[in-house]
Amino acid sequence: MEANALEMISNIMEHSDTGLEAYKPASDVRIIRTGEGLEGYAKDALSGSFGASIEERMHRYAKVFSWQGNQVNPPDLTVWEKLGGDAFEIKKIKSAQSDLELNSSYPRDYLYSKDKMISQGCRAAEDWSKKDMFYVVGHVPSSKINCLTIIHGPCYAASKETYEKPRKLVIEGLKGGLHGIDFAQTRELGRINGVDPLRITDLRIRGMWMIRNPLVLFKEFFDYNNDQQSKEFSLFAIISTAKYAGFSITSRKKVESNKLLKIKNIKVANPNNISKSIDAKLITGGW
Repeated sequence: MEANALEMISNIMEHSDTGLEAYKPASDVRIIRTGEGLEGYAKDALSGSFGASIEERMHRYAKVFSWQGNQVNPPDLTVWEKLGGDAFEIKKIKSAQSDLELNSSYPRDYLYSKDKMISQGCRAAEDWSKKDMFYVVGHVPSSKINCLTIIHGPCYAASKETYEKPRKLVIEGLKGGLHGIDFAQTRELGRINGVDPLRITDLRIRGMWMIRNPLVLFKEFFDYNNDQQSKEFSLFAIISTAKYAGFSITSRKKVESNKLLKIKNIKVANPNNISKSIDAKLITGGW
């Protein structure tokens, strides 16, 4: 059994229902735990759980995912190392032009176990040091997914040093400019303690990271506005050629033999150097 981006794409192509009604919050805590909205859909796609009972879904999730996320820390999902070991961040947009809001967590090409922004639960879930990151972005204007994009982290985000530098500059600037203020460094940008005479009020200082959504950034490869006119649902994925080649033959054959999918070799801009490019696979499909 494998759980990776190609298996996810294959499972989606075999399941034509892109409605999210089944993933709405419910009073049954078991249903809530299986995931809500787009995240629940992504879990089913990765674990091959479409159409399964609640009990079977929960069983498969436990077998596939070493971490199933929380409301604060990235990522939303990590797959057990023995099944592929990738990490997935899942984002929903209502407008095809909207930026992705990443809150206090900057974009990631890879996920590292030493990352201070991830939770201890994710860090200790298994023995790992580095995972490939995938961004799964759903355009959901109402209750159905109109388009799902799956982007390999290194094709989308720069190295962690790129984002750490301005973050550290902001922190140093705050520390240097707040003379006589009780400033405390946190996992975010910082906190000012005791801002009132009774010293009972603190001020949290958080960053708000945003990044262009894939439908805007990669428009040269996938014109969603034109595609949307002819399809009820569209899928669009970019995966580096090196990563694609590392998937099993079984996973690759599933997407390469699917008549609803097209695969093309492309070059995308290297997020770390605009003078260089990355060889990648463009996978498009839908109905």
